[in-house]
Parts: sequence; C-alpha cells; structure tokens
Amino acid sequence: MKKLLAVALLDFRRLGFGLISGALVAGLVPSLASGLGEKAPVAPLLVFVFAVVGLAAGGYFGIDFADGRGSFFLARPLSTWTLILGRLLAVLTLGAAAFLAFMISNWLSTSDQSQWKLAILTTDHAEALAIGWTVALFVALAHAAQGPDQRRPMGPR
Repeated sequence: MKKLLAVALLDFRRLGFGLISGALVAGLVPSLASGLGEKAPVAPLLVFVFAVVGLAAGGYFGIDFADGRGSFFLARPLSTWTLILGRLLAVLTLGAAAFLAFMISNWLSTSDQSQWKLAILTTDHAEALAIGWTVALFVALAHAAQGPDQRRPMGPR
C-alpha cells in the first residue's frame, strides 16, 4: 500500500499544480461567457477538463518508458500491478482535484449555487478521463517502442 501511494504521489507532484491551475481557469469560463451575453454550460467544460487530466497523466506514464525512466520502477522491488494501480490512483486523484478546483472556481465566479452538486458528473466525464488516459498512454508507449535510434527528437529543429 505504501508503494502504491508513493507511485501516485510522484504523478501528483509532477502534474498537480498545472492541472489544478488549468481547472481553476476553466471554471471561470462560464462567468466570462455570461459577461459577454452567452451561456456556457458547465458539464461540457468539465468533460474537457477531465480529458486534459487523462491525457496528461497517461502521457507522463508512457513518456516515462520512452525516456527510460520506466526501468527505474521495474528495477525496484515493485510489482507491475503496484505500478499500474498507483498510476490509476494518481489519475483518479488528479481528476478529483481538478473537479473540485473547477467547481469551486465556477461557484465563486458565478455565485450560482445550483451548479454546485455532485450529480453534475455523468458517465461522459468518466469516459473522457479514461479515454484521454488510454489514448495518451498508448501513443507514448508506441513512441517508446520505436527504440532510441528510430525516434526523431521532439521539438523545434
């Protein structure tokens, strides 16, 4: 259990600040839209936030293997299931933190307490989190499977 939490905490430390900050800003969108005379629904914005959380967490999991940091985990007395479950715990924790940050930001900026409810979450939100995590993980693992001599350096040339 201790190892599982250590793996989850590693991802939370790497991604937490950026994702929570992004969720806080995304929570302001409905308020900014109402200032422009438009109505921005909260649920689709929350789907976007969950998709970004899934993409970031899955991407980091796969990039660890592409950059050779995955061997660090596998060289330790850490089972594969502990690594995978720790990463899943991290994405769920990041999703919950992003949800709270989004809803608090939205509630404070709009002063609309009717939107502050857990029932706003639907299966679409869970699917966005899972699909984002899975797609980013598989793309990053495909990148890692090419091998270091076949990979082109990423970034500007």
